[in-house]
Amino acid sequence: MKAPRFTLRNETAYNATDLKRLVRRVAVDEVPATARPFTVRVRYQRAGSSTTGYAWEWSRRVVLLMYRDGNQDLRWFAQTIAHELAHLRGVHHRAMRGTRYTGVLHLDQFDWARDFPLRHQPKVPAKVDPRVQQELALAHARTMLAKADTRLKRAHTIRTKWNRTVNRLERKAAHTTKGE
Repeated sequence: MKAPRFTLRNETAYNATDLKRLVRRVAVDEVPATARPFTVRVRYQRAGSSTTGYAWEWSRRVVLLMYRDGNQDLRWFAQTIAHELAHLRGVHHRAMRGTRYTGVLHLDQFDWARDFPLRHQPKVPAKVDPRVQQELALAHARTMLAKADTRLKRAHTIRTKWNRTVNRLERKAAHTTKGE
């Protein structure tokens, strides 16, 4: 079956390709291939020991929250993905009760997820050539100078406008005092 189109935004230390493969595997079962493209954002949750997520009915955005330690039960994560993708089809929580989208009883339907690899991305510190770094700093300084010049021009324009307003009001006040 053809997988629907989606974009994955990975904000974790897990390999984005592994996450995309897992989401694609679930999406094949949950979302029609003709559906509009959607975005899946994967990030860490602040606290807790389970995976969770949120999506709104008929929306095109899903957020999946994982916990930081490396002991992800991918069956739970796959069930969470399926649950959130069901929201994209307009399924409400009350319609999900007792189905594959909730609870321990239906985890066996996601046993296939145990075989999926979920590796951490290697952290490779980027070494920047000092000349390149200097060129970047110079380009940044020029950009900031241009912004400062723009702010200065705007301030001058505002001052000129208010100066004209003050002069006009002073002339008007002087004219009305002469007539009295």
